[in-house]
Amino acid sequence: MPDKDSPFRRHSLVDQIADSLRTSIRSEQWKGHLPAERALAERLGASRPLIRKALHRLRDAGWLRVVPGHPAEILRRSRHQRTKPAVRRVVLLFGESPDAVGQWPILVVDAIRKKLYDQGIQFEFVVELRLKKRFPETLLQQLVDRYLATDWILAGMPASVQGWFQSQGLPAVIMGNRFPDITIPFVNDDLQAVAHHAATRFLGLGHRKVVFLMRNLGAAGEPAEEAGFLQAFQTSKAATGWVVKHSSQVENIQNRLRALFSDHEKPTGLLVSHAMDVLVVITWFLENGLRIPQDVSLISFQWESFLDRVRPLPAWYHTNPKKHAARLCRCITNANTDRDAVGLTFPEFVRNNALARPGRQPFATEI
Repeated sequence: MPDKDSPFRRHSLVDQIADSLRTSIRSEQWKGHLPAERALAERLGASRPLIRKALHRLRDAGWLRVVPGHPAEILRRSRHQRTKPAVRRVVLLFGESPDAVGQWPILVVDAIRKKLYDQGIQFEFVVELRLKKRFPETLLQQLVDRYLATDWILAGMPASVQGWFQSQGLPAVIMGNRFPDITIPFVNDDLQAVAHHAATRFLGLGHRKVVFLMRNLGAAGEPAEEAGFLQAFQTSKAATGWVVKHSSQVENIQNRLRALFSDHEKPTGLLVSHAMDVLVVITWFLENGLRIPQDVSLISFQWESFLDRVRPLPAWYHTNPKKHAARLCRCITNANTDRDAVGLTFPEFVRNNALARPGRQPFATEI
């Protein structure tokens, strides 16, 4: 369970009470004034100090006028009216489960927090998995009303969320790729260029059947990854590139590997889209007597710290999390910058010793 200092901590009880009161106000359950604190405490099963904190939170958000000793007055407030906070506040809205997140995104988030803090900007990290649902508009409006952010960072969000922020004209930056027709500025590695680079590394070593084992989860960057990989094989008559997609479940990855290596012409090069999936691949190779790199060369699209303990070390791509965070923060803090200009970067390629010519021993480690 996340500790109290974790960026993944759940919403506080005060937040929950404020949300409940906000919903009741929206539905016009009360008109003019809220019930007295004592009545609200009995109704919601909470202490009066918690009720008072929730009322003050709604007051700060422009929903109420609170005068000590009197019931809170409900203010007229249109759906699109938003009260700006006294200080600048950035909220990073994260749409992935904490259990499925590697260390690298957390390092980026921590670097963002420190950099914004140094500039006197408040920062909050909010995990909201419900935004993956089909119609997130109501929830998004509640989040915007609750946090009153001056700027938003969207990470791991579906097209519906990116589109909603764009339609509302809210200041936002995407941490990752954007979907078609989205013009919100974004910061990410050039996934198409990385996939193309990986394929050319295999081709340069003489591999003739290369597979890109990638997740098929509908993420914005997946088409770019696939296109970059396949593009490298368009001018090659001797080599073939295959894109094999899976659901990210262990059994599904194992089934894909079993089918690939049961074929008469087995792949000798494997690019894996996620670092966690590299562990599944290596384990399956060990169980089935396949050697790295003598039988199969291996490149991980991502770096995670646990890969440093794998032997032989896979090749990988790595972006410095502090530099990545700095680019995101520049998008937020410098309104006069052409935000699109900082969108794509190319990571460092670390070859290590899991990459060799087919059937050969690995080369010395190089960067």
